[in-house]
Amino acid sequence: MFTDASIDMKYEETFKLVYQQLNYARQNDPKYTRFDLKRFLESLYDNHGNNWLGRSEVQEAVQSATIAAAELLLSQWE
Repeated sequence: MFTDASIDMKYEETFKLVYQQLNYARQNDPKYTRFDLKRFLESLYDNHGNNWLGRSEVQEAVQSATIAAAELLLSQWE
């Protein structure tokens, strides 16, 4: 079993990594647009709602952190 602290640590690690990767694409890839980020975020929302296989707490934390990082970058972009 994972502890709350290890789940929180996984969330933080994932958030930082995803934010860095998306921000790098934003700053260094002229073909990467806000529309691309919005589409990515929409796919995350869709996937988040499709929990028919079930997810572990760690998988849920990773998915939530990924969404949060994408939302933050999108809000900063707009």
